Amino acid sequence: MIIAKTNGRFDDQSLKNAILRTSKSTKDDVINFMSEHNITFTDKDASGNTIFYYSIVAKKNDIFDAAVEQSDLNQLYYYKHEKVTPIQLAVLTVNDYAVTKLINSGESLVSDKNQNIGKMVVTYLTEKEPA
Repeated sequence: MIIAKTNGRFDDQSLKNAILRTSKSTKDDVINFMSEHNITFTDKDASGNTIFYYSIVAKKNDIFDAAVEQSDLNQLYYYKHEKVTPIQLAVLTVNDYAVTKLINSGESLVSDKNQNIGKMVVTYLTEKEPA
């Protein structure tokens, strides 16, 4: 597979399917694939999404752990026509692992950029609290 990369974007949309949406891909497989094709965790695909984004959406926690330290936690992504932060994306995709890790790393639950989504995050977390 040849990946064309221009201006920090990798153009092959099948990349997300090939490495993150298949249950057989391991963190090592992804890291090796990225290395072979000169892809970093901050590179974006044609939709403007990163490996970090796909690790949250696909609930690939081992890949998330590898990507989180190298990712911009303030970057906004489009998810269902809304601009969201990584923690908001984690809530919207019901990725409890990523939500917990991002909160523990000090991420803000409410973004000035999208207060409605921020309020939804707080509601989600409040409802998840044990009684």
